[in-house]
Amino acid sequence: MDIPSVKNSRLTGFAVRPNLADPGTKGGDVRGPSWPWASLIHEMPGPSPHPESPEKSPGLYIHAPFCVTKCPYCAFASTVDREGMASWVLGIRREARQRIDGSAPPFGSLYLGGGTPSAVPLAPLTDALSWIEDGPGLVPGAECTIEVNPGDVDPASSNAWRALGFNRVSVGVQAMDDATLAFLGRRHDVVTARAAVQTLRQAGFLNLGIDLIYGLPGQDARAWERALQAALALAPDHVSCYGLTLEPGTRFADAVARGDMPAPDDERVADLFLLADHVLTDAGYEHYEVSNYALPGRRARHNASYWDGTPYIGLGPAAHSFRDDVREWNAGNLATWLDELAAPERAPARRERLDARQRGLEILALGLRTRDGIAAARVAPGPAGDGTLSRLIDEGLLLSRKSRLVPTPRGMLVADAMARVLAG
Repeated sequence: MDIPSVKNSRLTGFAVRPNLADPGTKGGDVRGPSWPWASLIHEMPGPSPHPESPEKSPGLYIHAPFCVTKCPYCAFASTVDREGMASWVLGIRREARQRIDGSAPPFGSLYLGGGTPSAVPLAPLTDALSWIEDGPGLVPGAECTIEVNPGDVDPASSNAWRALGFNRVSVGVQAMDDATLAFLGRRHDVVTARAAVQTLRQAGFLNLGIDLIYGLPGQDARAWERALQAALALAPDHVSCYGLTLEPGTRFADAVARGDMPAPDDERVADLFLLADHVLTDAGYEHYEVSNYALPGRRARHNASYWDGTPYIGLGPAAHSFRDDVREWNAGNLATWLDELAAPERAPARRERLDARQRGLEILALGLRTRDGIAAARVAPGPAGDGTLSRLIDEGLLLSRKSRLVPTPRGMLVADAMARVLAG
């Protein structure tokens, strides 16, 4: 059986996460209403007294698809047509009524992604979220994250997001020099990014993450290390590093197809990935998932639900849900999503039930993306007994720790390939 290597396998990785749009309207009037439960979740607490743990309660994802402009690398469901915002609010509330009944348990996390949620003014944002209080509510100590663009951040908007109950913020910094930001189509500059982080801290966000993109044309190790060091100077609690991917239909993909831009080189991207691991772990961050680093106690709880099998519900265009081995997803187009909510009996089924083998392979693949790894007992008898597992350990791709198998940074690069090998 062939052993995966960094050089002969496609790199593990999802497409660049959201935070992809540019600045839009400000957060609105800070005097707007706050949720009654906001006081429960403003600070990151110790162990929750609630009988349900925030880490195990279902997660809630809400997709806000609105952007000011479309970045050249972005393939996520987004629109620059802001006239649909009122309909989106009504759609979120309608979908919540259709999919979440009165017996649903409280949510352990909330993640407002996009698109650019920070481009949604306070009034519609409040309307889109206020049903949570009237419905299942949130577990005390729930992690509540909003994605923001640096150009949308000012004292009024930051305080408004806090008043709404958000206690974690993910800032779409993406790069730490102005030339790269311009290449990525971003409308903020480095000075704005630094000011945004400071303003958010002053508003009381004790849990703050930033996103960075690497693997850009011409980006060498020195440039990437400078970006990482500049990012560390912002003192974030969490850093997400996403390798640039070419998604069909994006301007970057079209430019590569025309020969106007080089495609990302897997070997160089792998070197930059390992450099990030070195720099960030030396600075005290835990490399807890392929793309994610956190200071102690600052792992993203909501994102962990995608990797550990915790159920989650997604509302909004292109949102995904997972429960009882069933995965569902919404139409990505805003108008189509709204039409299907209005006539759910005519909406096509977008769901799949994972059989035992599919679920087992998924558990392996997702577990091997994380520092927690997988239970050694999940390895199929063939790979466990024919020397394949031993060779993966000898090659420096896996570590054996008691009853678990944990990927090394090099192993994370080929997590998908290792999962297929170990599944037998």
